[in-house]
Amino acid sequence: MTGSWALIKDNVVFNVVVWDGEENLDFGDGVIAVEYSDDKQARIGDIYKDGSFVSPPLSNEQEKLRQEALIANNNSIKESLQSSATQKIVVWQTKLLMGRKLSATETQSLNFWMDYIDLLDAIDPNTPNEITWPTAPEA
Repeated sequence: MTGSWALIKDNVVFNVVVWDGEENLDFGDGVIAVEYSDDKQARIGDIYKDGSFVSPPLSNEQEKLRQEALIANNNSIKESLQSSATQKIVVWQTKLLMGRKLSATETQSLNFWMDYIDLLDAIDPNTPNEITWPTAPEA
C-alpha cells in the first residue's frame, strides 16, 4: 500500500515522497526513509528525533515574515467576512431607509447580523495570534 515517507539525512528531512515501501530503494548514503501519517506529518527541514518530526526554530527574520503573513491573512479574512455580512443586510437597510417596515423575522435577522458585524468589528486583525472568528448567523 502506498504511503507518505520522509527522506532523512543527518536527522533532517530533506524530501518527502509517496512510496509503497516495498522495493528496497537506495536513496543515498546515510539516508533513511520513515513513513509518516496525517497525524504525524513531516515537512522538509523538520528534525527527526526520537521517532518524531519537529520543526526547527525560526530565525528572527523568518519569524517576522511569519507574523506579517498572519496579520495580512487576518486582515483579509476580516474584510471578507465583513463584506459578506454587509451584503446580507443591505436589502433590510434599504427598506428601512425608504421608510418601509421590516417583518418580525427580518428584524430578528437584521439584529443577528448586526451583532455578528459588531463581533467582527471588535477583532483586532493586526495581532499575529490566531483569531477565533465568530460564527455567522443562519442565513
